[in-house]
Amino acid sequence: MFTILKIILLAVLMIAAVAWVVVTLRKASRNARKWDKAEPGLTAEIETVTGQPVECKLKLNASYTADYSAGTIFWIWLAFTRDHLVLVHPDEVGETGSAHLFVTSRKDASVRLLKKRLAELELKASDSGETTKLYALVRPCDYEMLTKCLGG
Repeated sequence: MFTILKIILLAVLMIAAVAWVVVTLRKASRNARKWDKAEPGLTAEIETVTGQPVECKLKLNASYTADYSAGTIFWIWLAFTRDHLVLVHPDEVGETGSAHLFVTSRKDASVRLLKKRLAELELKASDSGETTKLYALVRPCDYEMLTKCLGG
């Protein structure tokens, strides 16, 4: 009797886990399509605002805290021009493909590796001078690209 209960409980947990994975993948797929559709318009908007062409782009998982607890992770999209770094939060992209652009000078942005795959981005807003810290999950090639684009 006890073994049957274990098997039933295990089956229910497996079904719940599979359902969670399917829902997560569908949500990620929808967000990726939405982002791919909005990216050309955002690139044009960035080039208009900064007056410079976008040289490189990078999409990363980020959080405002280093603990990366559930619900605190979000995507960021970084675009680099000759003199600027522009951060876009993809969740803020509207149906028209526009979003709030966080524009800062490359010299007012820094990155440092905290752990093997965790980097701290520090950005100072050009207009207010307020500093924003983000913690990003990075692969070695992402960190290399960040340091290269920020001149570090």
